[in-house]
Amino acid sequence: MRKAAFHLAFLVAAAGSFAHAAEPVWPRLTERLKTLLSSEMQQISDAMGPLTTAIATGDHDMAQHLGIAIRDSFILKKSLTPQDKQDLLGAVPAEFVEIDREFHRLANKLAGAAAKKDSELQEVYLSKMVASCIACHRQFAQDVFPGFADSESTVD
Repeated sequence: MRKAAFHLAFLVAAAGSFAHAAEPVWPRLTERLKTLLSSEMQQISDAMGPLTTAIATGDHDMAQHLGIAIRDSFILKKSLTPQDKQDLLGAVPAEFVEIDREFHRLANKLAGAAAKKDSELQEVYLSKMVASCIACHRQFAQDVFPGFADSESTVD
């Protein structure tokens, strides 16, 4: 269960910081949603390290491939049943869904920058993706990442 919660905590998207923690979302999800979100988070987790390496080594083709893989892991683009969608939207704040959407938009933009072999822009989008991970952990997953409980953003 802790591993699944860890993977959920990677569900992120919006760049920026949040000053106050919201109620953790994991306990409010159905078992099916926990399974789907854990799968998404595992896909993201598996891609982020190699993505960083690809960008750092100028492997634009791999960065593009991994950016697309992260973009396509988006749970809301998968075949959720109408009941799943209702359960998800009832369990998480709208801001959580928007953060997830923005994260996947950033992954798509990173893939586009890689296709153009623009290393600097890839670095910018990777940085924004990581920042959104931190923002989401701070906002929605302090139960999983207690190190964020006492931290504050010093960046505006």
